[in-house]
Amino acid sequence: MVPKVSVIIPVYNAAQYLGKCLDSILGQTLSASELEVICVNDGSTDSSPDVLARYAAANANLRVLHRENGGSSMARNDGLDAATGEYILFVDSDDWLLHPGVIEALYAQASEQRLDELFFNAEVSYEDDATHARHRSFDRLYTRKRDYPDVLDGPGMFELLCGNGDFVCSVWSRLYRRAFLEENRLRFCPGIIHEDEVFSLECMSLEARTGYRNMACYGRHVHPGSLMTSSKLSFSVWCYLTGARALQRFEGERLSDAGPAFRKAFRRRVRVLENMAAEQYFSLPARERGGVLDGQAPQERARMRRMLWGGLLRNRTRKLRGKLRGK
Repeated sequence: MVPKVSVIIPVYNAAQYLGKCLDSILGQTLSASELEVICVNDGSTDSSPDVLARYAAANANLRVLHRENGGSSMARNDGLDAATGEYILFVDSDDWLLHPGVIEALYAQASEQRLDELFFNAEVSYEDDATHARHRSFDRLYTRKRDYPDVLDGPGMFELLCGNGDFVCSVWSRLYRRAFLEENRLRFCPGIIHEDEVFSLECMSLEARTGYRNMACYGRHVHPGSLMTSSKLSFSVWCYLTGARALQRFEGERLSDAGPAFRKAFRRRVRVLENMAAEQYFSLPARERGGVLDGQAPQERARMRRMLWGGLLRNRTRKLRGKLRGK
C-alpha cells in the first residue's frame, strides 16, 4: 500500500526538541500504513541518533537515514529520494504539528482538488521572553492576511500572494504532490541555507494546481539555535547570492514560456534575495567582506559583486523613501 503522506524530517542536534516533534507526527489520525515518517540524521553529535533509534524501534512506519553533515538541503534531498508517499510534508526537528488531524485534513483537500501544492499557516512559539522581544516580527509572519479559496496555477497564485504581501517561502508550510516533484526533477539546492527561497519558487513556477487551507497547522519554535548568528553571516550572504543565481539560471532554462507578469514577479523575488545578501554583506566588518566570494570564478565573482551593489542601492532607496514618507 502506498502511504498517503511521507513526512521528511532533517535532524541535526535537536535531541531536546525531537520527542515533541515526533509525537506530534506519530499521533496523527492517519494510520501507520497511511503515514510514512523519514528522519534524516544529518551527522548529529548530540543524542539525537539515540532518540531516533528509540522511536524507530517502537514505530514500524518510521525510518531513520544517516548521512555525514551536509545541511538541511542535502538531508531533505535524501528524504525525497527515499519517500514513497503520494504527498510530501516537510517538518523541522525543532518544530511540531499543532493538531492530531492536520495531515489527514491536508491530504483530503489536496487529493480531492488534485493539487500539486497545498499551502497553509503556522503559529510561532518562542523559547523565552528575550527571544520573543528580539523577534516580534515573526508573530504574524506565517499567517496569510487574506483567504485564497480558488485553485490556481502556481504562477498565478504566486503573483496573487506577492501582490498581497502574503508570500512565505518556508517549505514546511506546504504539502507537495510527490509525483509533481519527481516529474519536474525538483530538489533542494545543495550546500546552502535559505534553500526554501529557491525550492518554493521553483515549485510554484511549474505547478498546474495550487491551493490554500486557511488553517494554522504547523508550530514553528523560535529559539537561539534556530536563528542567524554573526558567525554565520558571511556564509548566509554567499547562500543568498547562490540562491539568487540558481533562480536566474532556472528562469533561463525552464521558464521561457512563462507570462510577463509572472516573470516580473519572479525577478522581483530574486532581487529580494540580492537585497538580503547586500544588507548582511555591508553589515560585516570590511576585513571579512573579501572572503565572502572567495572560490568563485572571476566572471561569477564580478556578477555577484554587481548583485550586492544593486541590492545596496535598492536598500538605501527604500530606507530613504520610508524616511520621506514619515515626515
